[in-house]
Amino acid sequence: EILVLCEDSNFDVDDAGLGTCRVWGLSYRGDLLAEIGDNATITQLASDCFDLSDNFETVLREDADGGTISLEDGSTEVELCPGDGIPDLLTFEASGNTGPSYVLLVTDENNMVLGFVDPPSIDFDNVGQGTCRVWGLSYSGNVVTVVGDDAETDELASGCFDFSDNFVTVIRNSPEGG
Repeated sequence: EILVLCEDSNFDVDDAGLGTCRVWGLSYRGDLLAEIGDNATITQLASDCFDLSDNFETVLREDADGGTISLEDGSTEVELCPGDGIPDLLTFEASGNTGPSYVLLVTDENNMVLGFVDPPSIDFDNVGQGTCRVWGLSYSGNVVTVVGDDAETDELASGCFDFSDNFVTVIRNSPEGG
């Protein structure tokens, strides 16, 4: 189905919705008969001779929504004792997220990236003390963020991306007996 007709190399497919489309080149003589909604492979596209390009460019129209994130018990804050040799394995659950890929993004309290891992679990036993935030990151393309990036202002993925509407606070304190 033809979504857009344009005579230059710039066009906008934002109103086409999500999905995959193909961009073809069309050479023709006479009047252009093609209309939006026509099937380009079976419609008479011009009043005289015409030819579609031998190949096409594929455009993926995707959306990313980070949804919300919590621990498997529904809570969004937890306190741990790291470094005691006992695994501090936390399992995260995402809801309302959409997009082709999803990771857990770990930041400090200022949203500086500390790392990212595939869901659903992270072991915090050997990560030291302090407070961090765990976000869900829905994205397309590849994750391009690196440690030290600002999650609020830097590019996190090569395609579209969105992190969760909330985060899970992980407080890591090791008590000292003195």
